[in-house]
Amino acid sequence: MSEFYGCCMPEPVLMLNKFRNRLENLLAPDDTADSAEQSTAATFAATALLIEAAQADSELSDDELTQIKNSLANQFGIRVNEVEQTLLGAHETLDAATCLYEITNIVNRDWSLNQKIHLIEAMWKVVLSDNYLDPNENHLMRKIKGLLYIPQAEYINAKIRAQSGL
Repeated sequence: MSEFYGCCMPEPVLMLNKFRNRLENLLAPDDTADSAEQSTAATFAATALLIEAAQADSELSDDELTQIKNSLANQFGIRVNEVEQTLLGAHETLDAATCLYEITNIVNRDWSLNQKIHLIEAMWKVVLSDNYLDPNENHLMRKIKGLLYIPQAEYINAKIRAQSGL
């Protein structure tokens, strides 16, 4: 894992090594690996993508934060009393990542296509919750679609469902 995939400049080496070690421990193909830890890593990664979507227009509005919390509770089954802890874990994931590939790779390893489509829909709800689609938000959504290997038709359908659900 010494490549950065050309997606961004690396963070300090210590932070990167810490994040890599944490991911390797969580995603180890070891029989003793706890599936709950892997699920937690994927949940943190998905939540990090929701936060990234909310911040793509350089501001995290109250509407966007409320939508993130609603998505965590309603769409991803996070208990209401665990939402804040999930948000903190997601912020740690974002802080440790050097590029979006590292985050989407966790989701790709642990989630089915259907789960990833639900994530894209939740991201659209966050992006559209302030009733304005910033060009940076649109660009981020396209980038995430590619990194999660979401087919174009499913991507468009998720956007339509998100718009009608708001």
